Amino acid sequence: MIKVKLDLAKMSNVKVVQGKNKLPNGQFSTYLDITNARLFKGKTDTSGHTPYYLDLVMMDKKRSQFGDWRDDQTHFLAEDIKKEERDAGVKGAILGNASDISQRRTNDRPPQQSAKPAPNSPVEDDEIPF
Repeated sequence: MIKVKLDLAKMSNVKVVQGKNKLPNGQFSTYLDITNARLFKGKTDTSGHTPYYLDLVMMDKKRSQFGDWRDDQTHFLAEDIKKEERDAGVKGAILGNASDISQRRTNDRPPQQSAKPAPNSPVEDDEIPF
């Protein structure tokens, strides 16, 4: 299983808009203005619902030089872009991170060894008589 968190406010051409309506909890409503976002409209179904989609790419994160991942985040998600944009050097916005919780990465580390003296160490096993 992979758990995902997305920051929709990081989508290309999306603006966070503070609403004027006060909610029951005392906070104001917040909206995302997605007029020019990379969403595309799907086919309206028989119930009249029109879906909107966003193509995402999920990629593996590389391990740091110390061999671990930050906060167990093993992947990141970015907006998918057209080939022409990719060839022009455009990169999709990174929207979030993902963690593969079915394969915890901490299991990749070698087991810890207990601190034992080396076989030829100067430590003697003789008990001190006083």
